[in-house]
Amino acid sequence: GAFRLRVRDVLTGAREEAAAAAVINATGPWADRTRRLFGLHDEILHPTKGAHLVFPGVSPHALFAASPKDDRMFYILPLAGSLLVGTTDTAYPGDPDAAGATDEDVVYLRESAEEFLPGSSLFRSTPFFSYAGVRPLLRGKGATESHLPRRHGVFREGPGGRFLTVAGGKMTTFRKMAEDAVDEACAALGRKGLCTSREAPFPGEIGGGKETAEAFALSLSGRYEATAELCRHLVSLYGRRAERVLEIAEESPALAKPLSPHSPDIAAQVVLASREEWARTPQDAVLRRMHLGITKNRGREAIPAVERLLARLS
Repeated sequence: GAFRLRVRDVLTGAREEAAAAAVINATGPWADRTRRLFGLHDEILHPTKGAHLVFPGVSPHALFAASPKDDRMFYILPLAGSLLVGTTDTAYPGDPDAAGATDEDVVYLRESAEEFLPGSSLFRSTPFFSYAGVRPLLRGKGATESHLPRRHGVFREGPGGRFLTVAGGKMTTFRKMAEDAVDEACAALGRKGLCTSREAPFPGEIGGGKETAEAFALSLSGRYEATAELCRHLVSLYGRRAERVLEIAEESPALAKPLSPHSPDIAAQVVLASREEWARTPQDAVLRRMHLGITKNRGREAIPAVERLLARLS
């Protein structure tokens, strides 16, 4: 191939080499760092940070409004029995691995919510937790970070244009981004084919709205030793793949047990995360693949049990 890659597993230290005729760089806010590994030192990104706070409180409504502080749009959303307040949009030239909510971010979001809802005491309490992410926006013209374009681009560089970087965009356009990236890679390799991903259903997709999801959850409860409440919870997370969780739960009574009093999540979800979703660490499973990760203590009390279970699966 045109490229030879040396890779190292950061968990085990194992090293391997791979050859490729083309490389697609889809590393998000790390895209420019990855490009530098291939000798490309100009920058295509203008990274911005979005911080969020999670407060105690319950609301049946979602609110999307302009902040009284600077007229930027922000939101207050119900989230698993809590309230999610977000988001900021500030330039972030630092390491994406180190992104977090600063004191300034916390003050901005809290005061935006308090000023918009002055009669509410919900946002005077201490947040359960905060988190932040980095947007890999493309460089462009905008009066502020919020005005930067959200378009995506695919950049063909390197020998024969076979090193391709896809960046920019939004989570809601990820399928179009993937389609464009693969189309450009095929063009670089002189291959032709019809992309079918836009017609393919999402993994676990049910379709038909809430009524269909409810009917599917009740059918699972009738076929497995699981309550309707648990089945509704699993369907809300996995769609039709909820049945796979229940199949795993039948392998052992222990796998059907909840992991925490703060969430309906069961141990079988950890097995699914390991076997089919590439989870390697307890944080992979709990914070990135399970409901536990958005509860008030982010599943801390379940980590020892998850760690033991993953150790047995490895």
